Amino acid sequence: LAQTLESVRNQTLPPREVIVVDDMSSDTSVEIARASGVRVLSTEMNSGPARARNIGICAATTEFIAFVDADDYWEPTHLEELANLVARCPSASVYYSRVRMTDGIIATAPLRDPAGVPLDLRARLFQLNPVPQSAAAARRRALTAVGGYDEALRFSEDYDLWLRLSRTALFAASHAVTVHYRIHPGQATRQ
Repeated sequence: LAQTLESVRNQTLPPREVIVVDDMSSDTSVEIARASGVRVLSTEMNSGPARARNIGICAATTEFIAFVDADDYWEPTHLEELANLVARCPSASVYYSRVRMTDGIIATAPLRDPAGVPLDLRARLFQLNPVPQSAAAARRRALTAVGGYDEALRFSEDYDLWLRLSRTALFAASHAVTVHYRIHPGQATRQ
């Protein structure tokens, strides 16, 4: 988490606000977040990532919300790259870049979507999820219009959200690699 928050702090386009939502962690995450000076909110009980993200969305005051999981981190130009996508594709509601996956061996996730154009991803999302959670930013009003994340889901809540958003929203992709996605035994998708 310390490295994640440092990567957010070191953006070439600084975020207007940073919110960390603690889902009743049993480690020192809350202390690390508070020490970094960000706004810290908590769930009342361990509820899963969907509930935590919805709390953050409700508390946010900005038009755009960018996501980053505690075990991932951004390149310094991540938010700037997404802001450039917003300027090029104002009709889109979800923006995302590529990720570099690392577990000791580094691999860059392929991105087959055209870059810098508004995309209708409805059909593509039925095949796979091309939108990495920690590489995505979305318009707050689009997120709230579809009811946010489905809190009944403990896994693939982001995939479900993108599917629901794709009914009415356009997406925009960048081919720039701006996020490091850690693969490790403790991550939820491995369990």
